[in-house]
Amino acid sequence: MRITGGRAVRRRIATPKGDTTRPTTDFMRETLFNLLETRAPIARFLDLYAGSGAVGLDAWSRGSESVTLVESDRAALDVIRANILHLGAGEAVEVVALPVERALGRLANKRERYTLVFLDPPYGADAVETTLASLSELRLDDDEGLIVVQHASRVHLAETVGSLRRFEVRRYGNSSYTFYRREVPA
Repeated sequence: MRITGGRAVRRRIATPKGDTTRPTTDFMRETLFNLLETRAPIARFLDLYAGSGAVGLDAWSRGSESVTLVESDRAALDVIRANILHLGAGEAVEVVALPVERALGRLANKRERYTLVFLDPPYGADAVETTLASLSELRLDDDEGLIVVQHASRVHLAETVGSLRRFEVRRYGNSSYTFYRREVPA
């Protein structure tokens, strides 16, 4: 795998061995950031279920002020830390080594806000709606922030989850991106 844009473009990054993680392909990452160019800034990026950290590290490479990677798998965490060192991302990238639900509570207690929240839970897991419900309640996205879910194309996500409303779905073969934005009461 390689970083797809920015200051570290084409630099290789490692992925965890085995099948416990499903890294987001170079094509899907490049597509995601091309879509985001016209939709939202990536100033403060939260990557949930980070796996190798590839999506968040691509955000860092493309100029994100800060990136938070949330992952609980020990092998994946070792790969993430090695990738951060290899790229020289240093202090701009924070690693939260907790399950996503616990990490969200911790970040909410710190009053963190993100311009973009990305989640790519394991396909087949029932984590998407639970995580979206927590994000709706905890308000980790800033006022103009977006939440993007990568998921299997055969899965159709809810139009609304709490105060979050789906506004776009993009399908690419077996994977899709679904975009949510917080509904502001009239």
